Amino acid sequence: MPDAAELSLRKIVVPIEDEAVAHEKENLAMQIYKNLTSGLPFKEAQTLFAKGESDNSAQIFKLQDLGPNIRPHIKNLKIGEFSPPIRVGMNYILFFVEDRRLVGSQEFRDQKTKLENELHGLEVIRQTNLWLQKERDRSKIVIIKD
Repeated sequence: MPDAAELSLRKIVVPIEDEAVAHEKENLAMQIYKNLTSGLPFKEAQTLFAKGESDNSAQIFKLQDLGPNIRPHIKNLKIGEFSPPIRVGMNYILFFVEDRRLVGSQEFRDQKTKLENELHGLEVIRQTNLWLQKERDRSKIVIIKD
């Protein structure tokens, strides 16, 4: 169930101001990608190449909420990996996976409180039984027969 993931993503956006310069911008995006594959840290690449991006921090996305043209490039990436440039509208975007968490299904989330309460109740019973056993071990009852 790879779509049940929540991702913390950083991105570098290469805007295409005009279709006439699209090929030039694609080359720039590929150059950034080559620099990343050569070992340039993504945060440093963000600083160098993310012109006009005021917020370089990671953003949280659910995998299923990403667009169909983005999802195939992102879904198999591990933490610390980055995507090739992806054309999205009038931009080329490179994504970096900073964190990845599995998100439980809706059915599990609906049952979570019930399960937590049941487990808490079982733990209370276990602790009470341990306490009773300890108290029995401390007590000595002698039965005198006539």
